[in-house]
Amino acid sequence: MNREALRNGLSKVAWAYIFLLLHITLNIGLHTLDLLPDWAGYLLLLSAIPLLEPVLRDLPLLRPFCVVLAAAEAVEWTAALLTGQSILYRFLPVKALLTCLAMYVTFQLLTDLARLAEREGLPAGRLRLCRDLDVVIRAALFLPLPWEEWMALAVVLAVTGMIVCIMIAVQLFSLRRCLGAAAA
Repeated sequence: MNREALRNGLSKVAWAYIFLLLHITLNIGLHTLDLLPDWAGYLLLLSAIPLLEPVLRDLPLLRPFCVVLAAAEAVEWTAALLTGQSILYRFLPVKALLTCLAMYVTFQLLTDLARLAEREGLPAGRLRLCRDLDVVIRAALFLPLPWEEWMALAVVLAVTGMIVCIMIAVQLFSLRRCLGAAAA
């Protein structure tokens, strides 16, 4: 197992998660530009798969889903930039499918990384807990509920979700650091 490739792959995954987590937008008139687009995060995940494949044999199964998500997010990003409107996400079945794919990719990726951490003798319970909370919160926020009436719950779920995502990103960078230290 090439430790440097593993460390590079984990770096790409950690940075991909930052792209998927943060949305820093630049508004120009009616047009919006996401400076950390999700499509770039999915491309980073795609580039990490060959580096992590020797130690995470199931990871290549995520490749087609990352391609679909990167393409869909690129379409959305371009549409928002050019027209200021959504193209794909205005159709509920498409939005539901892409949301489910994104949750599956994140869940499976974090599951594989937790297994890797355990194989290396590192704790993985917190990563698994955050993975589970992330999926539950995203699924709950996607439910067609009267969120306008339940604004306080929506805000609590959104803030909790952001905290969980930040914790996941911190744990991914920590895993990269620990595996890099083990290589030294």
